[in-house]
Amino acid sequence: MNKIFSLLFLSFLLFINTIAQNNLPPVYEIKSDSASIKIPDSCWQMLEDSDGKWTINQVSQSPLDKKFHSNVGINSPINTYWVRYRIKNNMGHEAKISFGNRTAYFDVFIKQTNDAWQHKKTGFFLPWSKRDGYKKFQKIPFVIEPMKEQLVYQRMKFALDLYPQKEINVGFDFTEKIIDDYYINNDAWYFGSLREAFFFGISVLAVIFCFFFFLTTHERVYLLASMLILSYALIDFQDPLRDVFFREYPWIRDYGQMIFLAFFLHFTAGTYRYAVDAKHLFPRLNTFLMIVSILPFLFPLAVVFNVTSYTSYFGFPIVAALILLSMIINSFKAIHKKNKTAQLLIAAVIFTAVYTTVLILAHIFNITLPMWLQKHDEDITLLCNCSLIIISSWILFERYKQMQKKALQEAFEKEQIAKEKEIERRQLIEQQKIELEKQVTERTSELKQSLDDLKSAQSQLIQSEKMASLGELTAGIAHEIQNPLNFVNNFSDVNTELIEEAKQEIDRGNAGDVKTILNNISDNEQKINHHGKRADAIVRGMLQHSRTSSGQKEPTDINVLADEYLRLAYHGMRARDKSFNAKFQTDFDNKIGKINIVPQDIGRVILNLINNAFYAMGEKTQQNVAGYEPAVSVNTKRLDGKVEIAVKDNGNGIPASLGDKIFQPFFTTKPTGQGTGLGLSLAYDIVKAHGGEIKVATKEGEGSQFIVQLPIQ
Repeated sequence: MNKIFSLLFLSFLLFINTIAQNNLPPVYEIKSDSASIKIPDSCWQMLEDSDGKWTINQVSQSPLDKKFHSNVGINSPINTYWVRYRIKNNMGHEAKISFGNRTAYFDVFIKQTNDAWQHKKTGFFLPWSKRDGYKKFQKIPFVIEPMKEQLVYQRMKFALDLYPQKEINVGFDFTEKIIDDYYINNDAWYFGSLREAFFFGISVLAVIFCFFFFLTTHERVYLLASMLILSYALIDFQDPLRDVFFREYPWIRDYGQMIFLAFFLHFTAGTYRYAVDAKHLFPRLNTFLMIVSILPFLFPLAVVFNVTSYTSYFGFPIVAALILLSMIINSFKAIHKKNKTAQLLIAAVIFTAVYTTVLILAHIFNITLPMWLQKHDEDITLLCNCSLIIISSWILFERYKQMQKKALQEAFEKEQIAKEKEIERRQLIEQQKIELEKQVTERTSELKQSLDDLKSAQSQLIQSEKMASLGELTAGIAHEIQNPLNFVNNFSDVNTELIEEAKQEIDRGNAGDVKTILNNISDNEQKINHHGKRADAIVRGMLQHSRTSSGQKEPTDINVLADEYLRLAYHGMRARDKSFNAKFQTDFDNKIGKINIVPQDIGRVILNLINNAFYAMGEKTQQNVAGYEPAVSVNTKRLDGKVEIAVKDNGNGIPASLGDKIFQPFFTTKPTGQGTGLGLSLAYDIVKAHGGEIKVATKEGEGSQFIVQLPIQ
């Protein structure tokens, strides 16, 4: 009973397998290995993969395996298709065949004896490292034993946006024939590479040639011509570039071809427009070519965003035809005007345009060209390209010669005009020379008198500034000199009394008391001497300040000088304004010692800065600012090879808009009649004459700080 059930089950499986096998196409028999094989449509089936995601296990099993059907062509926008067929080797030896199809991605699945699938892949969009078989030629080799039948599935994914397909071709080549054709008997492949290298070399020379003329003449037509030739050379040389640089990214070559082609068409139109001066001679043509030359850049975008699958297929040929026809028609018109450029362009373009048009129409309408034309297609194309480059370069060279000739003519004319103008100019100069000499003599005497007056006025102004500062010192000096005079008078009176006491003690015979009194008299005399010298120093300083500087530097204690002028300035301010009161503090660096300066000059600088500080604080005091207490500080500091004197106040400060003007002569912020505007200007000149510098740091409403730096040596 079990044996009967097993036989029935086996029969059922055989029946099911027979039904499945009957769904496969008829077997194609290999009887000879002499040529490439195209399998008839009756011996293979196809299946559309709309999503492109089916696997071999899905399409080889139910229900998809029953949806295979006979060839109905490509249904765009579907770009992935499966085909299956059976082949049998009826020869007496192994059939060494290679599968391949010119597609973006090509997969071959071959059924093994253990029902497993052998999978190989290739395709021109597949990176080099992922290709199987003969990578360069995109062929996958396979060996079929004699009298053996083989089931083959193939998946083909087309790049319809770049290469629109009209039909599916199924077949295979014999491996030995591929090797013979490409490596042994295919001289065309070798000479084709030489042609590409030769054309690329000619193009590079032409690019350098045109770019050199652009650098020489700065005319845009030469730059456009160099870019035109370079873009076309890159289009023609893209296969070697791809094989060398973009093996792992082959799609760059195909999309790059579209971009290079767009640039080529754009530069073609631009070069022609500038070469024939279309902007002025043919304005309508110029506008038309400008618009048409922009269109090619839209086609790559259309492909990337899947606007249409036939953009590059039809768009570029149409734009190329429009540009070529426009150039030819316009050049024929220009011939009547005896335009040499147009005549040469016709000679260069007419044959190339006709030949290119024939190829485009044959490609679009799938017309088979004669064998001799197919055989010599690359030679004719090379001839057209080279003739275009050579004639275009010759046109540009002739244009350069004409420009040189025109430039020489213009230079000659300019030289003649310049000579005539030079003669006229010399005559005019001679006439004017006599008049100018008279005017110069008169003006010289006037200027001399004006200069003398100016020097006199300048001396008076400087002396006025000195006397003004001397006037400000007078009250301070009077106060300062009164103190030592009081000491001198007081100690003199005391000494007179002590002398009388000494006489009395002598009469009494008190020698000890006499000595004590004499010692007191001696001490008082020293004090009288000290305060007398102090008064003398004050008077001497006043005299130095009032008289003209000798310009002789002498060792001076800058701390003593600063302290003296601070006190004199303060008492002078108090003498003019009894209500004025201010705190002042000093911070003198005792390590400075004496430095070589002109003391009366530096004294004027310090006095001017301190007087300005007191004036600023006095102005702010009159504004009745709550809690305001005037304060000024004078500091000295020894730096690296320099001495720094800083005068700081807490007055109103200087507005930022006036910061660059305060050292200018006759510039002052004081009311009219209260300042000459020469104080800071003279201070600046004195400091510069000493090899130093003066700087100001101020903030409006908060105060100012003037810093003087003098070299120690």
